[in-house]
Amino acid sequence: MKKLLFLLLVLLFPITVFAKTPNRDETFKVINNIKNVTVIDGVKIEYTTVDDEYITFMVNGVEAKVKYTFYNNKLSFSSGSVLLDSNNKVIGEPFDNEFAFFLYSIFENKSSIPYDENTYYNSDTIKKIINNSFATDYKEKTNTFGFSLEKEEGNKYRIVYNYYLDGDYPVLELDSVGEDFENPATGSYSVLITVMLLSVVCLGVYTYYNPIKKVEKI
Repeated sequence: MKKLLFLLLVLLFPITVFAKTPNRDETFKVINNIKNVTVIDGVKIEYTTVDDEYITFMVNGVEAKVKYTFYNNKLSFSSGSVLLDSNNKVIGEPFDNEFAFFLYSIFENKSSIPYDENTYYNSDTIKKIINNSFATDYKEKTNTFGFSLEKEEGNKYRIVYNYYLDGDYPVLELDSVGEDFENPATGSYSVLITVMLLSVVCLGVYTYYNPIKKVEKI
């Protein structure tokens, strides 16, 4: 019985390694590998670098910086803002949001999240969402992407994109895990596999201490 329990643990170990939530270094590797990417007609990201405070794009020969923070499996980044009136409705259009949106759209493309025009966070969608229901934090149903509004001064709010590494559709290097990789809709693979592993361990322990008696032949 001990051998059976050991075998089960060995078989499950590679699955837990494969299924883990991406970490900070793996996420930054994805960012640093953004090279020669055309985001819209006439706009090409030649390469990308990351330091302790900014993600820097070289776009058409000019540097563009996106400020970011990384905390508790959440990458937040921003470049643009929006103005709200006294009824918390958007005045005009979001501005200076292009480069943060470019990074978000690349992440969204690298994940296998199903496309939903109602939660694809370009400037038009952000404006529509705010006007429909003002809040300071928004997240789509797969818990992978969202955006927040941070008050700056007066009626000006900063638009902050949020990418949750433990969401249902993590951003990974596609050549290392395959294009069909995704976390289950009920939660991340990390949680799922942990529950499975604990269940197997408990079953093994129970079986070890409560062996099934062999039926004697008559």
